Amino acid sequence: MRIGGGLESAKKNLNAKNKENEGIWYSNHQLRKERDLAFEA
Repeated sequence: MRIGGGLESAKKNLNAKNKENEGIWYSNHQLRKERDLAFEA
């Protein structure tokens, strides 16, 4: 097993996780905005 290869895949996993978290944060933010608009109406 190459150590470098393990690091590379760990970095890819981290990047994928960050993208996933960004997506979750964004959708939560959108839901919150829509909920606030509903309360104002």
